[in-house]
Amino acid sequence: MPAPVIIPIALLTFAVGGSMGFAFGSRSCAARNGLTFADRGWSVLVEPEDGAWAWQATKEGSKPGEGTASSKIEALDQARGWIATQQLGKFPRPKPTPGKTAPAPVGPVEPPRPPAPAPLGGAAPRTMPAPPPMPSQLVGGGIRWKASDNSILLENLQEFMIAAYGASDPWRTAPPKIVLEAIQAALPELDLAAYGPTLTIVTAQGNPLSVAEAAKPVDERQFQLNSPDVPKDALPFASDLVHEGVFDIEQQQSKSPFAFRGRLLVARAVPGGFVSMIVVGEKATKGDVVVPSEPEAIQLGIKTVIEEDG
Repeated sequence: MPAPVIIPIALLTFAVGGSMGFAFGSRSCAARNGLTFADRGWSVLVEPEDGAWAWQATKEGSKPGEGTASSKIEALDQARGWIATQQLGKFPRPKPTPGKTAPAPVGPVEPPRPPAPAPLGGAAPRTMPAPPPMPSQLVGGGIRWKASDNSILLENLQEFMIAAYGASDPWRTAPPKIVLEAIQAALPELDLAAYGPTLTIVTAQGNPLSVAEAAKPVDERQFQLNSPDVPKDALPFASDLVHEGVFDIEQQQSKSPFAFRGRLLVARAVPGGFVSMIVVGEKATKGDVVVPSEPEAIQLGIKTVIEEDG
């Protein structure tokens, strides 16, 4: 028996001027304008470049670091790893002062004590410094993490969709991994290796879920995407569709603003009606075609983005 279709495929046929929910999604975002954050005094920029992801870490008075990776998450990891090596290199060993020798001991000299025996099974374990403690909360990418109960709350759906865009393959990535990679893209400072296994995701309806439970609606949307009957019109919305499942919510194509493929689409009022505005980071591009309603302006913006992406 096929899996239940929770989002009617028929909703893909959007009637201009209606307030119909878009079945296959929202957009999401960081792919176009990249991602910036601060780490131990370094400013880090991660952005797409020729099919890959480039990162650059800069700090006043220091030599910048840069590199490329095949994914956004890998680029973030590379940038943080490089910064960690710079931090370790700041503590050189003191050099002895030439021409000075240690004073001779006074009184009887005790023979050196033999080294303590190594524990059974090999050399003594080396202690590693504990990682710095996480703050009480982290905010970014439209979501908030609270350390008190290790929970993720949705604060701005459009910002989250933009941050999560391009974080994973919507057709092939395992749903639990889609959940974690979307959250990591929105909050790159969050140590998911430590907090991910017990993370709680609070849905838009206020229901707390484990990562495995939050992955179920993502799995259902991914199942729809991989269905042989999926309309081609849905394909541009693939990434947004699965990321809406993380918090079990969907955007409305007829309402402004609307997040789509890493951009924010806004219907802006002008004399005679509305025009579509496409926002990427701090850059906004306003269209020059005036339409009678907000839904039509959003549809015009969607069409423009699809044409831009080819």
